[in-house]
Amino acid sequence: MLDAQLDVVHSALKLIHFDDIEIVIAETGWPSKGEPGQLGVEESAAEYNTKLMQHVTLGVGTPLMRNRTFETYIFGLFNENLKPCPISERNFGLFQPYMTPVYDIGILRKKAKVNYPSSPTPVVVGVPIIDSTFCVNTTEQADGGPK
Repeated sequence: MLDAQLDVVHSALKLIHFDDIEIVIAETGWPSKGEPGQLGVEESAAEYNTKLMQHVTLGVGTPLMRNRTFETYIFGLFNENLKPCPISERNFGLFQPYMTPVYDIGILRKKAKVNYPSSPTPVVVGVPIIDSTFCVNTTEQADGGPK
């Protein structure tokens, strides 16, 4: 379905002679929690976002735009536990509000300990210090640099 939507946008832009504009997937995602009675929501979120990341970074493209990658923004990075909305709307994030992953879609990498300069470490009151888990794009070019 995503490929079809991207190809429709591409076709419309081409029709009005704007086919040189890059298409960006600005907001996509799947909630990891749903309303009572909605089963399998977290598994669906993990599968959707994992396959999304694989698809848009592999460079396969779509039927009309072969060999393309797409800049993609997942909605959202963090669950919004204070949002006064339905349960599903608060749970689109890949991470909990305190930075623990909801599930892994292949973008987590453990970093080695870093020796920071001896300057004082800033402290943010109310934000716990946790392990050194970072969010990175694991797709790299042959020279080792990010794509």
